[in-house]
Amino acid sequence: MMQMLFLGTALFPITILIVLTVFPGVVAPSLLIEVGLRALATIIGAATIGFLLRHWLLPRPIPAQMRAIDGAVILFFAIIVIGLMAALGPVFSDTPRTAILWLIAAFALSFSLQAITILALRSNPLAYVAGPLALAAGNRNIALFLVALPPRSWHRS
Repeated sequence: MMQMLFLGTALFPITILIVLTVFPGVVAPSLLIEVGLRALATIIGAATIGFLLRHWLLPRPIPAQMRAIDGAVILFFAIIVIGLMAALGPVFSDTPRTAILWLIAAFALSFSLQAITILALRSNPLAYVAGPLALAAGNRNIALFLVALPPRSWHRS
């Protein structure tokens, strides 16, 4: 599961570039490439550090330790979401149309990736993990990309 999550996260900058091209003028193409590369570097760096720390600190975790790690992941994800919401407030105040376009793009990307994953895996030997893989494909990656966006990209010029 972790390998699939890492692969899906690493491929996310490519998928978001496709979706954002549907909204011309929201973000400049050169900025998309810059942000995509920055997001990919962040993903690879964070995953490398995470795998190294896990290998060094918990080479053979017991189930209780895995549950604790899962809880920590949820807490960190909640912190990211709260941080994103704080950045979204001023955008809604200054340019509500742009904020709504970003929300539509995020929802469309998330739900389409989930639907594609479910449909691709439902009659596959991986059908028993289709639900968790679909959630990983759609939800986990959007925050990473939005965090990589520089503040100037949130507003139309």
